[in-house]
Amino acid sequence: MTATHSLASETLNYLVIEEQAAPFQIIDESKQNSGIISDLLFKIFDSSSYQIHVKSYPFKRMVKTINAGLHPLWITYGSSKWQAPQNLNLSECSILTVKHILLPPKGQTVALSGIDSLLGKRVILLFGFDYPNLDEYLASKQILELRAMSYSSAFKALELNRGLGFIEMESRIKYNLKQEGGNYNDYNSVDLSSIIPQYDIRFALSPQMPEKIKRYIDDRCDQLKRSGEFQQIVNQYLN
Repeated sequence: MTATHSLASETLNYLVIEEQAAPFQIIDESKQNSGIISDLLFKIFDSSSYQIHVKSYPFKRMVKTINAGLHPLWITYGSSKWQAPQNLNLSECSILTVKHILLPPKGQTVALSGIDSLLGKRVILLFGFDYPNLDEYLASKQILELRAMSYSSAFKALELNRGLGFIEMESRIKYNLKQEGGNYNDYNSVDLSSIIPQYDIRFALSPQMPEKIKRYIDDRCDQLKRSGEFQQIVNQYLN
């Protein structure tokens, strides 16, 4: 799916992950784009001299299109804690600080005392995503994994007790659980900050992105934070 936002003289490709990125990136049934990252980006370039083309893909395909050089001037979101290409040429302006949690099945309590508490256990994760400080244990199978293709599938696996718990960012679990008709307060979530330290989400830009555009993004992002418009966007999805 490709969409265009605003009229402009220079084209930038905004890459959106399908199905797995809410509330950061959301595509509704009518193919309209929203979410914290998308709304902020559209606001940044509103009335600018740049044209934003939205291109949406499943996560793995998005990475392949970037690596194949199909989008010379691309923008998505990322972090220094992730793997390439989502750790490349990051914006100075931080969008969100994220915290990971383990969500056990409803009514259950899990006591964790560091990474050792996860060894030999099976956890529910999203397909295709990286998990800083866990990936080496997953690769060596010291921690077992069940990969879900969507949040709906992850919550279903949790309901069926198919793992110790679902590991994901707290903000994304809260939002997607609400969309599924669930209540976050019904679960005994476990803060994983001692295992996966909190980190910042930023805009990730193609290495070829002109410096003037990167500066423009940072300047506008800072302006929107100071004006309170950025917080209004966040509150719409997380509060």
